[in-house]
Amino acid sequence: QKKKILVDPTELRHLIIELARMERKSDINVKIVFNYNNSSTNYLIYCIESVYPTRLQYQKGVKGILYQAERKDPESKVINHKLRSSISHRLINESAYEAILVNDDNLITEGSRSNIFFVKNNTLITAPDNLILKGITRKYIIEICKENEIDIEFDCPKASEIKQFVTAFMTGTSPMVLPFAFIDDTPFSLKVPIIERLRHLYLVKAEDSIQRFRSDFLKQTDK
Repeated sequence: QKKKILVDPTELRHLIIELARMERKSDINVKIVFNYNNSSTNYLIYCIESVYPTRLQYQKGVKGILYQAERKDPESKVINHKLRSSISHRLINESAYEAILVNDDNLITEGSRSNIFFVKNNTLITAPDNLILKGITRKYIIEICKENEIDIEFDCPKASEIKQFVTAFMTGTSPMVLPFAFIDDTPFSLKVPIIERLRHLYLVKAEDSIQRFRSDFLKQTDK
């Protein structure tokens, strides 16, 4: 069941800016949590540790692992502490960067904290919207594909068939467009120009979004 947002978007933007000022940092990662209880509701806005891939990880790729799990409500970002703890334990044990979720039908849906794309014959393949939590970075990548006539298909690859793909990458706020060197024991090519092209186009779009945010904020403060 979809919940009503607990704060007006304009007020939310103002609170985030005030938090950034209090922290005295130009770049911070912010987490927003809405709590819906039977008797009351509230929300939290706070800074979280910034963890970004290194330049070497962008160049050499990262390791992913397949993990049997499925979100109960894919379209809502609900915190599942037990699942998160289990995934973190396996990532540490296997020196992996991301867990790639596989549902009961053996289909790859998304990452534990990212969206997943595979590449075959210069076509991107990613899960349909209704089966995943739709990330903002994924939304922009899809827009970029439409704007630049890059073919994209919405389908869930079978976990048993990932060897047929040339390469794979994850998208998210921190990783942006980050390639996989391996998923379990399956290696992927890193010499695929489309990944670097998508990362460049995404950075251009992200910078444009930041500039528009700053412009809108300055207009509001001048009133």
